[in-house]
Amino acid sequence: MERIIWNPATDPDTGGDGENRLHIGQALVDAGLVTKEQVDAALERQRRQPYFILGQFISFLYRIPSKTIDTVYLRSMVFPVLAPEVMRRLEQVVQRDRFARQMVPRSFIRQVEIIPQSYEVMLIESRDYGPPTESPESPVEERGVKRYVLSQGHVEVHLHLNTHSDDGSPLMVKGIVQFRHDSVSRTLIVAEDEDQLKTALYYELRNIFNKLGG
Repeated sequence: MERIIWNPATDPDTGGDGENRLHIGQALVDAGLVTKEQVDAALERQRRQPYFILGQFISFLYRIPSKTIDTVYLRSMVFPVLAPEVMRRLEQVVQRDRFARQMVPRSFIRQVEIIPQSYEVMLIESRDYGPPTESPESPVEERGVKRYVLSQGHVEVHLHLNTHSDDGSPLMVKGIVQFRHDSVSRTLIVAEDEDQLKTALYYELRNIFNKLGG
């Protein structure tokens, strides 16, 4: 997957909740994998057979590998909210750090570069159902085929926080950050262990801030 650049100065609210949030059907259309009409057809099937998520119907109906759908999901729906969430978490750490000297990460972090390293879907709950049937009117038969209902994606990324020195020359903080994303609730949790976030990014970022004189 490609590198992703986020600029907090020009796009501070990317990925917020609400109607502007991208959905997987539209993301797959934007990626050129399906048409809007195909997504609508899959949604209609899902309404009749709600035991499966939309991505599973699209994969089954149009022979699109689930890994391809996961890649689009990650690139289009998860990574856009990662950088703002990392920034929010760093600001939370600042509030609890009496040595931070009023550090405001957004004030001197010029750019966040996200370089994906790994992505793994972890099964949270599964149920036994048959595969989606060819006929929308046919009942779902329990045939011992597992389909995931809830899943979480565990992702590891390299984050480059691009800042600047007191003479204007660029500085960079590099760190590896892990996070998980619940595909149903769309909750993104960055570095659940705060010490991991501190070690990966925060301490070095604070040192740079202190050298700049706060």
